[in-house]
Amino acid sequence: MKTNELFNEIRGIDLVKIPNGAHQQFFKYVCSYIGSETALLANDRVKMAVDKLEKALAEEERCMRLSKKSMTTNDIKDVDRERDSLFVGFKAAVRSFLRISIPEMKQAATELHQRIKESRINPRAQLERETANITVLIEDCEGRFAPQVAKLGLQAYVEALKSANCKVEELLLSRINARQGRRVGERRLARRASDEAYLKLVKIVNSISVLGIVPDLDRFLNRMNYLIKRYKEQVLTKRKRKKKNVAQTPNDASPNDKNTEGEKVVDNRNPSENKAITEENISAEEEPQSSIEARENDISADKKVESPDEKSLPDSAAPSDEISKNNTLPDKTSDYTQIRNEITEH
Repeated sequence: MKTNELFNEIRGIDLVKIPNGAHQQFFKYVCSYIGSETALLANDRVKMAVDKLEKALAEEERCMRLSKKSMTTNDIKDVDRERDSLFVGFKAAVRSFLRISIPEMKQAATELHQRIKESRINPRAQLERETANITVLIEDCEGRFAPQVAKLGLQAYVEALKSANCKVEELLLSRINARQGRRVGERRLARRASDEAYLKLVKIVNSISVLGIVPDLDRFLNRMNYLIKRYKEQVLTKRKRKKKNVAQTPNDASPNDKNTEGEKVVDNRNPSENKAITEENISAEEEPQSSIEARENDISADKKVESPDEKSLPDSAAPSDEISKNNTLPDKTSDYTQIRNEITEH
């Protein structure tokens, strides 16, 4: 016999399988239920267990409010897109000067274009890697390649690219600093602490109920058991999906389908055709006796009718008198015997 059949106590529940939101709400209900039990809270052990549960619940609520995405991520995307467009424009402008007819400008464009190629800047690369490569390129454009940039008149491009690159670097640093204080798996750890505090509280309350230290706990225990029962039925139980009953149409039937025991398949799409098919099947299965007799009479009548070829035959073509009188064919056995005798003699 189970213990809860002998004593009224709080039943168990699998807290691990409860989703995050329902998990937090469950402990809110527990804290509100036990908060109204003044006689139970007068016990020191119960009071300590409740305080620990409330503290763990507050930490779990804080972790629920944490956002997985940093607020600066969208700003980084926008500034990075602007920086990429500036770099592509700067590279295209330098390449366009390679076709110029002025030797000095063409030479400056060749040297600057070679430096851009050596930097190997890819707009699709990782953010920190791209930021570092652009920083080195800008330093070169402001340093040893400054005369070439001035000769081509691309100082504005370099300044705009430098400003966008510095902005991306600042946003990346701020996002890193914002995530430094966060721990991996904070919500999971908070849930585990709440579960431990709740299980300890349940053990203390059940012990008090069994020992009878605090009277009149049936109301609180019944409320807790009803809450647990509801969570088991509504939260932890997977709802079954209703299967749609779709009637199978003749088009959906596969050619491999077989009729059992000679069952007739009738198409319900056209009643007139179904009726004709049914009548044909009946006539093929059983033919009336009257129709059979009529068919035999027709066959015998056809045999008695004289063919038109015999009517048109002349007198010379009529059968011989011997055959007509005797109504028998001449015997050819004697002819065969004579031929055989001649062969044996020779």
